[in-house]
Amino acid sequence: MFPARAVQHRAATPAPAQRWLAWSGYVYVLPALILYAIFVLRPVLGTVILSLQRWDGAQAERPFVGLANYQRLVNDPIFLLSFRNNLVWIITSVLFPMTTGLLLAVVLSGV
Repeated sequence: MFPARAVQHRAATPAPAQRWLAWSGYVYVLPALILYAIFVLRPVLGTVILSLQRWDGAQAERPFVGLANYQRLVNDPIFLLSFRNNLVWIITSVLFPMTTGLLLAVVLSGV
């Protein structure tokens, strides 16, 4: 019925413009990722490493103690009291205003 058409096969590799489009998103995000790694990830990693060492802030030596610093915190009553106070502060300064604002919004919207 219909004349047979010759099927043209394209090359397996995309054209240079298509390859650039595939990688262009990564190129645009790369500066932000580099800045994030420098100003966020590096300090966080440094803090985690420092938390596993014994250091008084003045000495050059920082011996590795592992989780001993955290074990000391769990058994410290002053730390537990301050942790409880921080939880109370979070609840009163974040959750309470948010729920109050949400309730006022619902009441004022008439729902």
